[in-house]
Amino acid sequence: MKTIKNSLLLVLLLIIAISCETEFAPVGSDIIGGDNFNFVNQNFPVTAYSKPVGPVQTNNIGNYLLGHYKDPVYGGSTASIVSQVSLSSASPTFGDSETLGSNDIVLDSVVLNLPYFSAVATTDTDGNSTYTLDSIYGNSSFNISVYYNNFFLRNFNPESETGENQRYFSNTSTGVSSPINQNELEHILLYTGAQDISTGIPQEYMPNYNEIRLLQEDQNGLDSITARLPPAIRLKLDNPNNFWQTFIFDKEDGLELENINNFYNHFRGLYIKTAANNEQDGTMSLIDWSDANVTLYYTPTEDEGATSLDQETVVLNFSGNTVNLLENNFTNALPVGNETDGDTQLFLKGGEGSMAVVNLFNGGDDGESEDFTEFKNLFVDEDGNPIRLINEAYLEVFVDQTIVNGEEPNRLYLYDLKNNRSLVDLASDATVNSSGEQFVTHLEPLTRVNDDATSDGVSYKFRITDHINNLILNDSTNVKLGLVVSSGINQATIVNRFLQTEDDVAETLPIGSILSPRGTVLYGSNASVNPDNQIKLKIFYSETNN
Repeated sequence: MKTIKNSLLLVLLLIIAISCETEFAPVGSDIIGGDNFNFVNQNFPVTAYSKPVGPVQTNNIGNYLLGHYKDPVYGGSTASIVSQVSLSSASPTFGDSETLGSNDIVLDSVVLNLPYFSAVATTDTDGNSTYTLDSIYGNSSFNISVYYNNFFLRNFNPESETGENQRYFSNTSTGVSSPINQNELEHILLYTGAQDISTGIPQEYMPNYNEIRLLQEDQNGLDSITARLPPAIRLKLDNPNNFWQTFIFDKEDGLELENINNFYNHFRGLYIKTAANNEQDGTMSLIDWSDANVTLYYTPTEDEGATSLDQETVVLNFSGNTVNLLENNFTNALPVGNETDGDTQLFLKGGEGSMAVVNLFNGGDDGESEDFTEFKNLFVDEDGNPIRLINEAYLEVFVDQTIVNGEEPNRLYLYDLKNNRSLVDLASDATVNSSGEQFVTHLEPLTRVNDDATSDGVSYKFRITDHINNLILNDSTNVKLGLVVSSGINQATIVNRFLQTEDDVAETLPIGSILSPRGTVLYGSNASVNPDNQIKLKIFYSETNN
């Protein structure tokens, strides 16, 4: 019955608005109401503070960061990857002849291919393409090495009584007191970029974003292009002590290659390790993991090498468990915020970084407070019936350009910390801007000076009208909100992963925040410094004169 009354009153308010021939103008514009209808906007109290997140679950997050990146505010971060691999087909046969064995195989090369996210920009008449690339941070060298990993990335947690999947965390562990042995990860060295791999010293790698052209010498001794590939990190792996023959070709008729589970246990996977290169700022990239692979190029022979057959390939795809391993070398320690009074500045950093906690109406642990009660009393009567109509509500945060030195993230993500989910406003936001970014009404991209993409960032705005309406019309809990950096915002990036150390405030972190190495500094809620730029909760509402 109460719901019916609420709905009728909302309809009545709308009818009054229409009868007064008054339109709801966009936020920020001048509004002139009719004689019987007033339009009001008001700021409401909010507390916000910084919260370091620590290690976070990073297994099976879809795509993965790789490289080293130096944030202009926070300092260096490094991203490495350890992953299982699988054969493209079970029980493979190597060569055309059933009589061929591993001794009849000539291994030509082994190539690791880790493609960037890219799209073809132009293609000339000769078929040469140029590409636009996405999610690449920095543009200088870093060190990279590749190892055979001997640590088994199991699916299930043996300590779980309910059969939960094993969690793997960004700090190279399976839990608070369960580190993964580094010697197991670095079991056999397969690449350093150096001629002599016995030294184990990682070699400098400089990213190349050009089209990759595979060449083959023809009968006239000239090179011809056999394939064109999009830009990628492409490394030629070594073959120490006939490693690839031993693990792959020698097992042709064995149980090891018979099915995927046997192969996971036989060939534990690869560890792609990165590090900073001296004083270089480095480059970190988001890898298109669905197209990443290792290709073994080999030539089968007959009659002890007297006759050579055509070159063939064995492809190992990255599948099963994959983990992003993150390491920070920050310039300064991430600050722990003041939960009671809020902070003057909010420190946001992606990866194993920092978030902000936003507490609307200064709510307590249960969300209740005097400010929250006053807010509800302004919009509903003692029986819970609405007496004013909320037209729009938004939260706005401002960039502290006295600290930020450019490269601010374009998107931030605001979500429900208690229930680890997006706000209700996201479900009703189908907007997409000209750049293809989603949810741009609810989670507005960074506003810059003069709307110039190269100028300083000003603020981020989050429209939360449905969330605020739920607090007063549906008696929803005034939950704490999490504010994080995001690599982008779509249905995949808002999925949450567990923090290694959970508490009463935060249990999870969205994947989009894990996959962004960027950071920013915002003005907080404490008005002692620059009160004009402090975080704002602004609500536009309408009321009748009588």
